[in-house]
Amino acid sequence: SGSSNYKISLNNSRYDLNSGRHQLSLNKGLNRLKVSTDHDCNGKFKKDIYLSEESTIYPNPAIKEFNLLVGGQATNFKISIFSVEGNLIEQYQGEKLPNDRKLLIPVDYLPPGVYFINIDSGDKTETLKLLKR
Repeated sequence: SGSSNYKISLNNSRYDLNSGRHQLSLNKGLNRLKVSTDHDCNGKFKKDIYLSEESTIYPNPAIKEFNLLVGGQATNFKISIFSVEGNLIEQYQGEKLPNDRKLLIPVDYLPPGVYFINIDSGDKTETLKLLKR
């Protein structure tokens, strides 16, 4: 509320809408939403929304760090990094993922090689392969 005209940008598509309720379709993967009005005093709203049942990591191969986009809908997470021999190297966990479901994981201390990233996000468990250069 606060305006009668809204400017919405969703994944680089622009919409000029009147006040009320509107539904826009989100794509699988990362969606970028921006909302503004004709009145600067209303401010601007930005939100990244990640929709996918599968997690993904990038860049892969990684040098210093990698981004992990956690799939599913659960907000709690546990990330475990294992060596190719199956030894646990590092573990991260929390009760609330960021809105964009993205975590930045440092790996600059790891020697080059292959690692397995185990993602337990409450409603599912996945294992991804990471190449560290």
